[in-house]
Amino acid sequence: MRIGRETDYAIRILLALARQDADERMTSGAVGKIMAIPPLMVRRVVARLAQMGLVTTRLGRNGGIRLMRASQTITLREVIVGLEPSFVIADCLVDPDLCPLEATCPVRRQWARLQALVLGELERITLADLAAAPSSLDRLLESSGQVG
Repeated sequence: MRIGRETDYAIRILLALARQDADERMTSGAVGKIMAIPPLMVRRVVARLAQMGLVTTRLGRNGGIRLMRASQTITLREVIVGLEPSFVIADCLVDPDLCPLEATCPVRRQWARLQALVLGELERITLADLAAAPSSLDRLLESSGQVG
C-alpha cells in the first residue's frame, strides 16, 4: 500500500485549489511553483483530475484550474482510489486464489480489517479538512499572491 508520485502531486494540486475561493482559478504555473511540481507533471495530473471530475480547466487570459466541487465533498479516498491502480495491503484481498489458504486464512482476515480501517479513515478526511490545517502552504500562497 503505497501512494505514487502522481497521486502525491494530485493531492498537492487539490490542496492548493481548496485553499482558494470556490470561484477563483489558479494557473497551472502558479500551482506548480507553489507545490514544487514540474510543469509537465502539473498538466498531466490536472488532466487526470479533470477526467475524474474533480477539477475544471479553462484556457486563455482568465483561465486556470479550480475545483469542480466543494472541497468538503472531496475525500482522500476518492482521490487515492481514483489514481492508484491497486491500493491494497495484500494481493490476496484482490485475488483470493493467490493464497492456498483462501477464506480460512487468519492473516487475510486481518489484512481485510486493516484495509477497511485505512479506507474508512481516507473517506473521513476531506480536502476542506486539509485546507483548514495551518501549514507552510499559507506563507507560500501569500508570497505568490494566490491567497483566495
